[in-house]
Amino acid sequence: MFDEFLGWLQGRLVRLGLVDLVRGILGILGFGALLSGLLGSLAIKTGFLVGGILAVLGVLGTLLAGRSEFRRMRELDRRLLVRYCVSLRARGEQDWKILAWRESAVLKPNGDADERIVVTAVVDSDFLDFFAIRTGPGRDQAAVGRRRVKVGVSSFEGEGLGSSQWDATFNWLNDGRLEVIIHFARPLRRGAIMRLALDKSWPGKWAPLMKEGRSDTCAVTFASPIELIECSVVLPVGYRVHCDLVGLRDGVDDYVVDVKRFGVEQVEARLIARSIAERQRVGMVLKLESKTNHLVRVV
Repeated sequence: MFDEFLGWLQGRLVRLGLVDLVRGILGILGFGALLSGLLGSLAIKTGFLVGGILAVLGVLGTLLAGRSEFRRMRELDRRLLVRYCVSLRARGEQDWKILAWRESAVLKPNGDADERIVVTAVVDSDFLDFFAIRTGPGRDQAAVGRRRVKVGVSSFEGEGLGSSQWDATFNWLNDGRLEVIIHFARPLRRGAIMRLALDKSWPGKWAPLMKEGRSDTCAVTFASPIELIECSVVLPVGYRVHCDLVGLRDGVDDYVVDVKRFGVEQVEARLIARSIAERQRVGMVLKLESKTNHLVRVV
């Protein structure tokens, strides 16, 4: 009987919402105050006060229990979704090849960053129902830091799919990276070209470089050969930076890297690499030299 009552109460709370719930509780307390004023009975005042407190505690307990169950079910759904997507790709039933990766970041003095990733890929299986990329700071972040990260898919194009024919889900991996999965309303066929633009507002992602003065790395790795990689990092006004290479060899790899003036008294570190082999980790290591307006060029 009590479980049935809790189920009914939780359903009512979900339908009414928090505002109507507070109105109801205040109504009960107000009615008690009115009766106690008319009758002048201390017992009535005490009874309504205790009843109101118990009602509030009961409602809060029910809400917390429902919220905990909802979060547990949502976490289960998330894990199952990721597992099924990984399994399908591992079997070769769902696959793609990334052709070009363009990543840019605009840094702030406190280490926050506004970033954009633009990806061009081709379907490499008979049919494809989803597409996924992974991005992150290269280190784990606390849960409170993850909650502050804002990510949005600004555009996706694929074989005539309209803006209402795909959905995006976001999932934090154990290694601290964020996985973005695009789910299609209908499958794409082999050879179809996909283009994804992802915008990120990431508090503290570049804090080791900007606040702690340590070197920080912008690097990527892909499971198959890739035609083009572009990485750009724009520093705040007045910062000087030194740039070293990751995974690129003179006379062997096709690349251009430099540090140049960008805008008004800003510096941009930029890498362009072509025809990169599978599993070859490439990128830049950045190190602040001083807060001046002088530029350093590294080629």
